[in-house]
Amino acid sequence: MLLLPMGRDQDYVRKAVKRPCWTVRGRPRAGHLFLAPVGWQMWVPGIRAKPTSDDVPLDRPESAVLRSPAGETLSLPLPLRAADSVAFVDISSDGTRLLTSFELPRRDTPRLVLWDLTAPEPGHFFPGTMGGFHPDGRRVLVGSGRSLQLRRIADGRPLQAYEIDRGEFESARFVAGGRQLLTASGDWYDGNQGQVLLWDVESGEVLRSFFRGDAAAYHAVMDRDEKRLLAAFTFGEQGAIDRAGIYDVTSAAMLHVFFPDDYALRRLRAHPQSNRFAAGNERHTNVWDLTDSRLIHQFPGAPGPFSADGRVLATFLQCPRTTLLWDPQDGRYLGRFDTEIVGFHLGGALAFTQDHRTSLGVLDLQTGRPVAELFAFGDEWLAVTAEGDVAGSDQALRRVTWRTRHADDGLQVEVDARRTARQHRPHQVAEALTRSLPDGRSPADALPAAAPEPPEGVERRPGAPDRPRLVVRSAESPACSWLAADAEGNRLLASYEDGSAALWQLRPVQLVHRFPPISRSPRIALTPDGMLAIVEGPEPTELTLWDTATGRRQGLLPAPDQQREEWIVTMAMHPGGRFLAVLTRGRDDESPGRTLIWDLPARRVVHRLVDRSPRRMADLAFTPDGSRLALGYRAAPKGQEEPWDRIDVWDWQAETRERGIRGEGFGATSLAFSDDGRRLLAKEGSELVLRDFDTGEPIARWSFQHGIPTGALTGDGARLVGSTLGDGRLFRSTVAEPDQWTWTPPAEGRSHTSRYAYAYKLVVMGDRNLVFSPGNDGRIHVWHLDTLAPAGDLFTRNEHRDWIVRTSAGAFAATEGARPQLAWEHGGRHWPLDRFERWLHRPKTVAAILSGEPAEPPAIPPKVLEQAEAFHDAHRETRSPDAPSRSHPEDYYAMRDRAVALLNEAGAELRINRHDHITFIVVARGARHP
Repeated sequence: MLLLPMGRDQDYVRKAVKRPCWTVRGRPRAGHLFLAPVGWQMWVPGIRAKPTSDDVPLDRPESAVLRSPAGETLSLPLPLRAADSVAFVDISSDGTRLLTSFELPRRDTPRLVLWDLTAPEPGHFFPGTMGGFHPDGRRVLVGSGRSLQLRRIADGRPLQAYEIDRGEFESARFVAGGRQLLTASGDWYDGNQGQVLLWDVESGEVLRSFFRGDAAAYHAVMDRDEKRLLAAFTFGEQGAIDRAGIYDVTSAAMLHVFFPDDYALRRLRAHPQSNRFAAGNERHTNVWDLTDSRLIHQFPGAPGPFSADGRVLATFLQCPRTTLLWDPQDGRYLGRFDTEIVGFHLGGALAFTQDHRTSLGVLDLQTGRPVAELFAFGDEWLAVTAEGDVAGSDQALRRVTWRTRHADDGLQVEVDARRTARQHRPHQVAEALTRSLPDGRSPADALPAAAPEPPEGVERRPGAPDRPRLVVRSAESPACSWLAADAEGNRLLASYEDGSAALWQLRPVQLVHRFPPISRSPRIALTPDGMLAIVEGPEPTELTLWDTATGRRQGLLPAPDQQREEWIVTMAMHPGGRFLAVLTRGRDDESPGRTLIWDLPARRVVHRLVDRSPRRMADLAFTPDGSRLALGYRAAPKGQEEPWDRIDVWDWQAETRERGIRGEGFGATSLAFSDDGRRLLAKEGSELVLRDFDTGEPIARWSFQHGIPTGALTGDGARLVGSTLGDGRLFRSTVAEPDQWTWTPPAEGRSHTSRYAYAYKLVVMGDRNLVFSPGNDGRIHVWHLDTLAPAGDLFTRNEHRDWIVRTSAGAFAATEGARPQLAWEHGGRHWPLDRFERWLHRPKTVAAILSGEPAEPPAIPPKVLEQAEAFHDAHRETRSPDAPSRSHPEDYYAMRDRAVALLNEAGAELRINRHDHITFIVVARGARHP
């Protein structure tokens, strides 16, 4: 039985192995060795050996990989540690060579490994993280950052270099039979410095630039006809909506833009045999036809690879870790594997898997069993088959160990050079790595004939929605970070990550005022009558007052001199609307914080609450009657000795602490009261706890494996809404049944909650059955409280000058300036706004829905939908096959712009809406025509 890297102290290991402990979650109990199938890591509790000799063995039990994470159990010398991250990059057109990338601990330069699977052995090690094989099979592209190199596979000699002066390369692929190279680049985090370039492979010159702008380009593919190009862009991690653009290869003109409003584009895969592509994120994979921009299918999971013949598409689910296989032509479910498939071997019988970060696995598609694993240890390498055959570098083979079971003392681990020599069978390893199906067969033929049903809860969605959906086409969307509402629930104040704020009125629905940026992600508050908005800034600990009736600035609450170097953690409005509690803290971790009570009419601080304990103030909330103030605390930076109170109750007018509530965890935040003041909700540690405010005894608890950053109670204190870390979803539960949760739909790659989820407050309007949450995508999400189904969302655009409100029922309201940013998605296509606007522009219906009132959803006559479909089909049939999709000659735009200018000069009011090749011009009656 073959072993991989574990440790030198074999006696120590033998004592630890009392009996195997098989599990897939958590750590095993002390004294047990964690054995797991290929892809799970190993923990040996208590072992802290630090070998320094070169005789450290490589250990691997049967059908299990045992590796010690750095710093957790065993400490291995740097040259012997497995790679921190191993990834599949590409496979050659003949299936004999493989390109993988890996990183080593404490090594700055990632490396690429070019494997010869027929030997098997690495042909070369190159610096870089990305690349691909040239179609001729004799050259390979490698590199990272701002430089790529074309190298000869035979000797690794560089042949040509491709360099950019901004951003970093994100993707690169050969097109036009290998004569050209298509690259996408940019700064993906900040979302700028983007470029999409087409290079001449031989000369290294840029032939054409398709994009150079503020967004970052992270994928680009070209269709098989070499007429259209698809590029995906991101505007960074600031909450903006991603987009994808289709370009004409000849003219470099943009033909069409996809604005995936409800999901972010994180991966893009091109079909090898058609003009289709798969795009999506961690939640969904959408298959589009590049020819007519039609949505074909929608599958669950992140986009994975296509097979070489295009008959199989893999999608990956993170939880549980599963790969689903689909037929991209008809959408049939083909099967599943409990692993992540990252690539298909061209022979059709094998797939490459990545169950863990330190090796690349090879899977037999017919049996579903592991075939082999590939390891890279710096300049050393090792290939292992399931039958126990090995091939590797001399240094790695000298460290291979074997384990033998003994009846008396269990497991014996030892180095056996003779046995290693007997199992050193490179030819058998090569046969396992290059196994192929007979000619003409594909991975689809290797799968079972009768595939089982998809896993429970997993289903394929139809490609086209059954009714038009309003798409907001804009990249300008700063993340919404804080929300506050008045007592009546008619006004909603929102702050955004760019430092601005906006005041919404829900009935009639409109954006009332916009406040200019004065502080990044400002904390905000709104008086109960909704007449005064308080926004943090412009200086730290300063507050600006705004009149919500006029939108004018009313005054400034200056920071006390001793607090100018502090920052505002959070604020709480007194129920009477006269006082505002502001929690501030120094910028260092040692600061305990203080609370100031402002008298808003008098514009002065009337009370100061200072705690002398080592605890740090973290959150606050007034009781509903306004007589007391609850303060939540975090532990001191260097820890807190038990017992200590996580919540204090203050008589804020007397500036005295009345009593404490012990609580649990490292602190208490997200404080919220029921309307009667008898129940207090707090985030304690990583869970939400509802307590009796008088006694401090817990009533109910809610916990989640990734943590719950915040929660809110309904007025009666019987229901709760919270958010979760990890996937950014909301959940609803009741005090009577805290174990029963209702969830919002998957977040589609964007969070339903703010990045400041540790501090912000959800707005729950129990009487309206609505929940409002700020989103990283720049929207204010609205949910039905009883089901947490989407009720709608609120957008702002153009620095809050324009706004859009959508409802899940299809009704919408928007300003005139927002109209160019709106379109309809229906039947897998995008339509101009006026196609269905007549039936779905319903401001009164929107206002009724946001007020919690029953409203009849708008309906479009079936005849209108049929006419739209017939129009598109008829137009598609008459279009020339050689004409680019949704494009016009270049001089068309010049002629159109001149016609528009002439008509405007003549006093005409016109509107241009383009659909495919058709342009509609509506001229006002009575205008003078030139």
